[in-house]
Amino acid sequence: GIAGMPSFVDTFLMNLFARLPNVDLYNPGEPERDWGYRGEASRGVAEFLRFGKGIFRQADASAPAARDVYLVTTASDDTADNRYAEELAEMWRASGANVTTYEFDASLGVPHNSIDLTTDPDKKALVYAKILELLGEAP
Repeated sequence: GIAGMPSFVDTFLMNLFARLPNVDLYNPGEPERDWGYRGEASRGVAEFLRFGKGIFRQADASAPAARDVYLVTTASDDTADNRYAEELAEMWRASGANVTTYEFDASLGVPHNSIDLTTDPDKKALVYAKILELLGEAP
C-alpha cells in the first residue's frame, strides 16, 4: 500500500492507474539517476499494488513457500505503508512460518529505497550490515 493512504484509496488507485494511459508521476524529491526518471509510473504503481494484493490472497490461503522469511522496513518510509508488512508477517506466523522482522528507527533516516545506487553510502552500509546480521553472516 501507499504510505499515508487508507486501503480503499490504494484499491481505487490500483484500478484507476491500471486502466488509464501511463503517466509519469514526477517527484522532485527523488535523486537524479542516469538510468531512470524522478518519480513513478502510474502503471508501475498499479502493478505494485496488484502484486501486493496477490501476496495477501496467497498468504490467506497458505504458508509461504520459503522456510524462513525476513521483512526489513524503515520507519522513515514515505512511499510504502509498513502496516501491510506487519500484517503479512502476522498472517505468515499464524500459518506456522518462521518470520523475522526488523524496522529501522525513523531517527536513522533510512529511506524507502535504501539499497539504491544513489542512496547515501552510510545508510546503505547500515542496511546491508543489518541484513547480513539477520541472516547470521558477518558483515
